[in-house]
Amino acid sequence: MDDLGNYLVASGAVIAGLVRYRTARPRPLTAAQRYVLVVLFGAGAGLVFAATAVQAVIGAVTAVPYLARFLASASVMVSAFSAVCMVASVVPEPAQARVRKGTRWMAAVMVVLILVMAVLLLGSDAAFNPDLAKVLATEDDVAAGQGVYWGFVAVCITWFVVLLRRYLLRPDVRPLMHYAMATATLASVVALLWLGWNVIILVGQRVGGQFRSDSLDMAHWLGIGAAGLMGVSLTLPLWIRALRRRVTRWRSRRAVRGLEPLWSELTDLLPDIALHPPDLDCAPEVVLYRQVIEIRDAELRLMRYVPPDLETVVRDAHARQVHRRNALHARRAPVETRIAAAAFATAMANFRAGRRQADAPAGSREPSTGLSDVLAEARWLIAVHRCMVDDPVVAQVVHSVQPYGKTHGEGASPGT
Repeated sequence: MDDLGNYLVASGAVIAGLVRYRTARPRPLTAAQRYVLVVLFGAGAGLVFAATAVQAVIGAVTAVPYLARFLASASVMVSAFSAVCMVASVVPEPAQARVRKGTRWMAAVMVVLILVMAVLLLGSDAAFNPDLAKVLATEDDVAAGQGVYWGFVAVCITWFVVLLRRYLLRPDVRPLMHYAMATATLASVVALLWLGWNVIILVGQRVGGQFRSDSLDMAHWLGIGAAGLMGVSLTLPLWIRALRRRVTRWRSRRAVRGLEPLWSELTDLLPDIALHPPDLDCAPEVVLYRQVIEIRDAELRLMRYVPPDLETVVRDAHARQVHRRNALHARRAPVETRIAAAAFATAMANFRAGRRQADAPAGSREPSTGLSDVLAEARWLIAVHRCMVDDPVVAQVVHSVQPYGKTHGEGASPGT
């Protein structure tokens, strides 16, 4: 069960690294992006090598009992150092030059410590034991190797948090990156808890203390949790953007279905407003944008068929219904929606009958605007169409004003 957690988080880290690489291409990778990939792949490798089953197999095949533990520790050290370099490459100047100089020294120290750890772990003649707590109590070289590993990772995590705070002071940090870096800070806190618990076990075992077999299980799960949170933080902007795209696409599909009745009526009435034949392969956002544009074009064409006093008539009818006992529809349909619905309905009826308004010059009325985006505009038009179909006030107004005007111009039928 413990190994399953390692494999799951390692798989997530590798998949996240592949996704990050694919989304960055074909442009050249920036320094920060390269470090992110090293962090993710290094953490994934470290988790796989830290699995008990993998350590046992590698130890049996190579006759080097702690080779897998050395590879796990070295991978995590490289991953932790790369996390520091990742943030160091984006901190604001003038701190960036100083921090980069420090990371060069830290890289040299890391190489030396990995060599020391290799001597201690690979040169140990201790037999492999999956219970690390017992090994730490009796084997000085393994305990020293683990101490080197934990000490370096602790320095990296501390420096990472300090640099992260400097990075968040940049004025151009987007809100989504703030959420990602907050998750990275949480991962760092969990990692420090993991290190603290490991140190407690190491010191306790060395001074003769006795720990239960599940004492290292807590440290194990803290380490997995820290790695998982770090992987989430480094890919959070990608997942959130992908989720937003999916939600927007789903909303666009719904809006396209909702707009279809109004769009079909208007394109049947004014076929030339259609920009081009419908393309079923188009993204729903493109189809929605095209439908809204075509509906607005039709609205501009039809405004000359709207009686000039229509708004006053609708407001009066709306006010009368509000004062009646049954005001359900008045609450359900705002007056502005009713005005737009009545304008559409009367204009379409007058266009079919050829009754253009003689005292309403073409283009004197403009369609309603001021909506935030295409989806908001589509929702507004869907509500307008529902009002055209269902609202009794709109039906009453349309019936009362249809005879208004006289036959003139475009849309006139021969018998008008």
